[in-house]
Amino acid sequence: MRGFANLFNFRGRDTRAQFWPHAGIVVFLMMAAMMVVMMPPILSSMERMQQFANEHPDLAQVTQSGAGYAIRVEGYHPELMPDFGNLLWGMALVTAIGVALLAAAVARRLRDAGVTPMLGVLPVPFLFLGIGAMSRVFAATDSAMGWFMLLFVNNLLYLGSLVVLIVLLCRPSRTSASIDR
Repeated sequence: MRGFANLFNFRGRDTRAQFWPHAGIVVFLMMAAMMVVMMPPILSSMERMQQFANEHPDLAQVTQSGAGYAIRVEGYHPELMPDFGNLLWGMALVTAIGVALLAAAVARRLRDAGVTPMLGVLPVPFLFLGIGAMSRVFAATDSAMGWFMLLFVNNLLYLGSLVVLIVLLCRPSRTSASIDR
């Protein structure tokens, strides 16, 4: 596949037919890797909640139905939560690898669509700022409303920049030799 064979080749052009299969595979691999990163701490947290519910039936209510399973815990028990610090570091690592796997292909695709490849970095700062702000929100012991609002606005900007990038990546090829920068 052209995308994986040219991981470090930022020159040249990729058509939509060359780019999108590569992007789809990378996004699928990123989602699978995120599940691998996220599942152990979440399952561990669920086990701690179940144990807490068994040991403290007066503070926990377990609801089980055909549609699902829920544990409602009364009070503040941060020890039951996943370790978000390690979880976010794992997510950041997977995201960085995904960005690296897409970077050259995005640059080639944007050049083929007739726009500067530098527009490919548009969502990246918002992506990593969001991961950093999430760690602050989860680590806060007091009101984290300021960090939450920063995260909210950042996520809106990230989604907007991602939509712009996707629209640019969907543009048809330009045949002009002047765009081969």
